[in-house]
Amino acid sequence: MNYEVHHGGNSLNNLAQLHFACAVRNTTYFEVLLPHGAHKYGLLEDIDIGKDGLARCPQLPGIGGKIDFDRIERKRLAHLS
Repeated sequence: MNYEVHHGGNSLNNLAQLHFACAVRNTTYFEVLLPHGAHKYGLLEDIDIGKDGLARCPQLPGIGGKIDFDRIERKRLAHLS
């Protein structure tokens, strides 16, 4: 039985889900919800689906995401302490 990974809901979670999907031997799909703009936020470089229809894990340390801290700061509504 295959284990298919569900969309993570946002860019950073999607990177974690992609790494998980790549680590599971019996998975064949990586779900990407549309429209893209509604689910992509907070990364400088988001996951791209290649012309071959495949998503590949970034080769950077950790989960490979370059977080867009400047954008997150600009969009901040409040600071809870």
